[in-house]
Formats: sequence, structure tokens, C-alpha cells
Amino acid sequence: MDHERGKAYRHLAPGEKLKINAMSDVRSSPGSPENSEKQAHPPASEAPQGAASLAGAKAADETSSLTPSLEEQATVPMPVLTGGDSLQVETTGAPQTTGATGITVQPAPTLPPATVAVVPSTPLTRRLWMTLAPIALIFVLLVGGLLLAGYNTANAELQPARMVQAYCMDLQARRFAQAYALLSSSYQAQVTKAQFTLTSQLQEQVDGKIRGCPNPTGPGIDLAFGQPQSHVAFLVTFLRSRPFQGHIELIQHQGTWRIQAVEQSVAGTNVAPLVTANTFCSAIIKGDYEAAYATLSGRQQSIAPEQDFAQQLQSAFGGAVRLESCTLDYASYHVQANSAAVAMKFNLTISMSSTGSLTTGLVSVLSFRLEHGGWKLDDFTPEPASRA
Repeated sequence: MDHERGKAYRHLAPGEKLKINAMSDVRSSPGSPENSEKQAHPPASEAPQGAASLAGAKAADETSSLTPSLEEQATVPMPVLTGGDSLQVETTGAPQTTGATGITVQPAPTLPPATVAVVPSTPLTRRLWMTLAPIALIFVLLVGGLLLAGYNTANAELQPARMVQAYCMDLQARRFAQAYALLSSSYQAQVTKAQFTLTSQLQEQVDGKIRGCPNPTGPGIDLAFGQPQSHVAFLVTFLRSRPFQGHIELIQHQGTWRIQAVEQSVAGTNVAPLVTANTFCSAIIKGDYEAAYATLSGRQQSIAPEQDFAQQLQSAFGGAVRLESCTLDYASYHVQANSAAVAMKFNLTISMSSTGSLTTGLVSVLSFRLEHGGWKLDDFTPEPASRA
């Protein structure tokens, strides 16, 4: 049976219907009407011969009236490939109606060809991109400009802070000439390099050497266009025997920052009276009585004119007695707003014809007063010889 069924299969030509012969190979299930009829009417070999022909004719009439033709039931429309890349299904023939149930079978619908829609770019889309691209570029340039301006501003504001730090470190290393070079021209006009060096040395004697230079604190850094002001001030701390804190002002000249002023509270104790005392002593040693007279206060100058003052000093130190040096007693030094005092030892050498020379000291307390912004020597008070 399998061999015969294999012979019944073949490929259908396009447009050809599939037809099934009702008499070719029909198998009925045990519950079908045909099996029931066969069980009710056995084959002719089992029934009497006279009744066989009558029963067969009656069964044939009943079967033909109840069961529609298999050819009518098995007519199936086949898909037909037509031109193009799409697959379409055509129906052949009119709608079929089954004889048993009366159900009308509609032909299968024709499927449209599958296509992929490609939406071309419209002029509106291109115009939108042409508008957004410059906006994005401007935004990037703006952000970059802000960052660059902030960096330049921050770098510009760090320069004066570095200058203050360099100034403190030069003083700490006792590089007084380099520290003096960091001063502005107006500051240097007020004090010479020698005076600046002497002041720095006296500051170390009174307050101790600088042991540290913490980072200065000053104006904040902001993201803004433009350069910082030409004048800035930083809060600075110098670590000596104790911390000294105050402001240092800087000025910008031709793109370079310089020290314009140093607040006394950060410099330390005011040693300007000690500078006056040292200038007085040095002038006498050198025989520069005019410079020595210039250190006197107005009250002292009113006692004697410059010529008389010079003659008195020349008589005192121009013969056998010679002033060799002066020693300041820094422990005795005290200064107030308008007055100051310090003990000074005048180291004298007395020439003696018979025994050579004799070295001795004369201690005096020097008093100073502030006049017209400068410290002047106002009085001499000799101390007992025991202190010398």
C-alpha cells in the first residue's frame, strides 16, 4: 500500500488544482458510516445470493444521497507565483459549498507584496540640522572660553601670592638682597638696600629668625573675565619666636607684581628706633658728624647747633679716646607708639703712651621719639660703671 501511495504523489504545475479521486484510496475509520453499513449488511459471500443484489442497490442509493462527492470537497486553491519578489495567492474558481453542512468556503485573500519603506531626508530635517550645528558650536566655544578665562584669572591671581611666598622665603634664607629686589620702586625710594638689610638683621635679633612661611590667604578666585585689580593685599603669617600676622600689599606694574607695603604686625616688632641708634653709632665711628646730628630730635638740635655738636664729638673721640663699636642690649629694648628706649654700650679704646691701649665701655640708655614719621634720638642717660 505504501508503494502505491508513493506513486500517487507528483509535483503540480502552476495553476493546477489538486483533485482527489473518491474511489482511489479511501480508508474509513471504524466509526464511519461506511463501516457501520458494512456491519449491518455483510458481503455477498456471507449473505444469501438473492438478497445480496437488493441490499447492495439500497446501500448505494443511501450513500449517494447522504455523502457529497469527494471531488467537490477536496478542491483546494493552490498558491501561484507571479512575477516580482512578492508572494501572492490566487484563487481559482468560485466559492465552494459543501454538500453535507452547507458551509461556503471563501477563496483565500491575495496578500500584498512586502515592501520596505525608505523615508528620504526632507528639506525641513536638513534645515534643522543646519540650525542646530552652529548653536552647538557656539555653546562649545562659550564653555571653552569660560574655562580658559577662569584659568587665566586664577593664574593671574596666583602670581601675587607666589610673590609674597618668595619674599618670605628670601628673608628666611637671609637672602636680603633678593628680598629687596622684590620691593616696588616707591618702596625702594623710602629705604635703601643697606637700611633694608640692617632692619632685617635687627628683626632677627629682636624677634628671632623666620622659621616658616605658611601660604598667604587673600582674594578668592572666580570665573570672570578680566584681570585682577592692580592692588591686592594678602594676609600673611611669619613664624619667628612667635607668629606675626598681618597684611602685605602688592602692586602690579607692567605685568609684574611687587611688594608695595608690609604691615608692621607681620614684620614683627618695630625696630626703627634701633636703626636710628645704629646709624648714630656708625656716623660717630666714621667721623660723619653731620649724619650723626641728623639723627637727633628737634629738642636736641635746639640745644646746640650742628657745628657745636661736631666740635664736642671731635673733642671727645678725636684724641686718645676712640669709639670702636656699639653694642645694643636687645633685651632692654621696648617700644611704644611714639617712644622707645634701649641700652647701648659704647666700646671705647683709650690709647696710653706707657702701657699701650685700654679698652673700656660706656653704657647709656638712649631714648627716642617719633617725629614727622621718623624716629629721632632724644636723650642720653649714662649708666653706672658697674653695668659696663
